[in-house]
Parts: sequence; C-alpha cells; structure tokens
Amino acid sequence: MIGEQSIGLQINASIAGPIEIPNVQSIKGSIEVVGGIYKSDFPNITSFSMPDVKNITGLTIINVDKLTALSLPKLDLISGPLMFNSQDGPPLNFSLPALETAGGPMYILGNIDA
Repeated sequence: MIGEQSIGLQINASIAGPIEIPNVQSIKGSIEVVGGIYKSDFPNITSFSMPDVKNITGLTIINVDKLTALSLPKLDLISGPLMFNSQDGPPLNFSLPALETAGGPMYILGNIDA
C-alpha cells in the first residue's frame, strides 16, 4: 500500500509527459492530479495509467488540460469520491472497465471520448 494520509498519490505541475505506475494494487488514500488556478500551473501530463491498481480511496483530476488518456483497467473499488474535470482539454479516452463500487459522489465533466 502507498500512503497513510488522505492523499496517497499527488502529482503536481512540474510533471510532464506520460505517467505509468505499474505493480501497485492498492492505495490507502486518494490519487490527486490537480492544476492550479492559472494554466501555467497545470500539470503537462499527456496520459496516466496504473494498470494494476484495484482499490483507492478517491480520484481527483482537475485542470489537467493536456491529458488524452486515463487508464485504470483493474480498478474495481473507489471508496470515496471520483472527481474529474477536463473541460478545457482535448478529447479524453477515459477507461475504468472493472469499476464496480464508488463509495462517494461521482463528478465527471469534460470532453470524454471513451
């Protein structure tokens, strides 16, 4: 498991390009990829993949305007909220095919190309 706090994985504005984090199956905490108020503070992430993760506390992706693919193919449990906003970004391939349970509210806004 990663993390003992409410945020298990946080990605900030200095990260650019594709991100893949294999071999992690559980995160005790949420995954947060959040840009700032100004576009210069937005992370320049083009894709995000965690191919082996199965459960997380929450998922928040906001103000990431270069993201074109989000893949969590084995994720079956989000025990908290799912918040996603990419309304200023390109069409996004958004894939959570194994998701069975979301224990909090789901907020999805943007140009989704599933």
